[in-house]
Amino acid sequence: MNQKYLLGIATLTWGYQADFLWFAIPMAMILEARNFTRRRWALTKKDFYQVANLTYIALAGILIFLSLNAKTYHFITTLIEVLPFLFFSLAVVMAYSTTERMSLDVLFPSYRKQRVPVTQSWDMDYLFLAACLLATSINPNGAVYYFPYIAAMICWALYPLRQRRYPTSVWILLVCLVFLAGNVTHSTLRSGHLALKEQTGKWMANWIKRHRDPFKTNTAIGQIGELKLSDEIIFRISANGEFPRLLHEASYDHPKGTSWSALNGKFYDVPHTDDFTWRLREQTQGEYQAVIYRKFDQERALIPLPKGVTEVDDLPALTLRRNKYQTVLAGGLIESPSFKINYTMAASTDDEKSISEEFIPQEFEAILSSVVPSIPMDPLAAIDWLHDYFSDFRYSLYQQRSIDDDALVDFLTNSKAGHCEYFASTTALLLRKLGVPSRYVVGYSVEEFNSTLDMYIVRTRHAHAWAEAFVDGRWIPVDTTPGIWLEEENRNSDALQPLEDLINNGLFMLELWWNNQKLEDYQTELVLVVGLLVIILIWRIYTGEQILMRDDTKTGVLSEYPGIESPLFRIEQYLQDQGLQRGAGELLTVYLKRIEYEELIPLVFIHQRWRFDPKGLSEVEKTYLSDFADQWLAKHLQKTS
Repeated sequence: MNQKYLLGIATLTWGYQADFLWFAIPMAMILEARNFTRRRWALTKKDFYQVANLTYIALAGILIFLSLNAKTYHFITTLIEVLPFLFFSLAVVMAYSTTERMSLDVLFPSYRKQRVPVTQSWDMDYLFLAACLLATSINPNGAVYYFPYIAAMICWALYPLRQRRYPTSVWILLVCLVFLAGNVTHSTLRSGHLALKEQTGKWMANWIKRHRDPFKTNTAIGQIGELKLSDEIIFRISANGEFPRLLHEASYDHPKGTSWSALNGKFYDVPHTDDFTWRLREQTQGEYQAVIYRKFDQERALIPLPKGVTEVDDLPALTLRRNKYQTVLAGGLIESPSFKINYTMAASTDDEKSISEEFIPQEFEAILSSVVPSIPMDPLAAIDWLHDYFSDFRYSLYQQRSIDDDALVDFLTNSKAGHCEYFASTTALLLRKLGVPSRYVVGYSVEEFNSTLDMYIVRTRHAHAWAEAFVDGRWIPVDTTPGIWLEEENRNSDALQPLEDLINNGLFMLELWWNNQKLEDYQTELVLVVGLLVIILIWRIYTGEQILMRDDTKTGVLSEYPGIESPLFRIEQYLQDQGLQRGAGELLTVYLKRIEYEELIPLVFIHQRWRFDPKGLSEVEKTYLSDFADQWLAKHLQKTS
């Protein structure tokens, strides 16, 4: 590439867009300084290999840095943004070496040990230009101007390679048409992408609803057989103090059959004080802090939180929304190992009761009336009565027989055995019959503590359901499920669970250690290593053979090339002066066939031996080639004069 200032402008534009301007300025000056000096270095393949190896070391360092700082830097976009740094050293050594093109084996070590020499090559300037243009695209602030900019830069780079047989105006017109078509195609693809993204979001929302819908939940009440959930660890919790036993995920207030729904489930945005910090309640005295280690593998998800949560921090989401039942829904989630919460142990006071929390469907009136005593009770007495009423009920994951009538009626009058959803549903309904507003709640029970990790562990089988009662202006949990339910779940766990836990917890501890590593911890070592590598590289290049380049006015090429005195260079220069431009990387024989000067092809083989054969040419062959070229040029110069 012989375009002055092209790489310099591309480098400065990238530096401005990526906030690396103070690095880009010296980089641009170094690249453009070659146009004002004729000094070059005769670097060997070994020198190029060493620079390429340094590039690989820099790439490894960047990958390690991005891995250690996954919460601060987005991996892919940051990697693309620093591409010019990676390719800069290779671009500089090529710019100041006597070699114009880089062979394939420099960047790909697998080619270095081949017996057959690698002949494929490319212009490193074009690769560095592409890296700058790609890295510039990452910053959204310049999105409006990016397409015209990149179109102008590509036209500038390709202008010397244009076909000379057509006028420049035709070439410019064709280029404009190409970029206009590209702009239309880009707009069409973007519109299609946005439409597909919207539809995908709807599909994902439907999938989430089937998993845990904040507006409706279908219980497993009435199902025949064993209700068995897996032993998989969903998340872990590290707390610096007392931690609530129940994690709230969603609440519902309207029963119908074996399902519950939220009549007023509208969500409202939670204001955030920082990029990833949301304040759910005013700060109070006696707050505790905890870290919840959970990776979200979907874009939208309900966040299990204690009812006393006051702040959520480091949650990698674009939005956080909450409804009147304190159900929290996050949107735009990206994968992250953990998030932090502040919480209190006090009951919730943020939401008030409504008439929906007192409604009893007609289908449950008869059975509730037969169970509930006619004596009036205050809310706390009603809760005590419920605990006493359920004291002789059993926890069971297995339903032995088909139930012809209502499953809750059978549970209250016959079987008196069921899982947590039976107890939660009937408790909520009985509370309403006793005059206490209530809700049906789903979430997780936090009971298992791992002393090795010093953390609570929550598994899939720890999913739980309970009721909430509105007492003295607060919503308090009412869990009537027999406490033995956790022991029952543990007895039904897989025999291989201890081994699986050992492996999973070991991997978790390794990941935790890795994520806690910071670049600052190794800053001194990194500076020393990088500094040493740069010093070695500078010393190796400085002590290499230096050559002062000069232009050959006859051939128009650099005098240091082997076989530079071959007269075929003069013929090629004459053809180019006539507008018969040779394409970049185009073989000489292909070029001569294309421009219909096939009589020169026999000279090509002698010319190539002169340039590349270590034995060179005999004086007879050199004289023959020189005489033929002189006669050919004289003949054609006479025609054009």
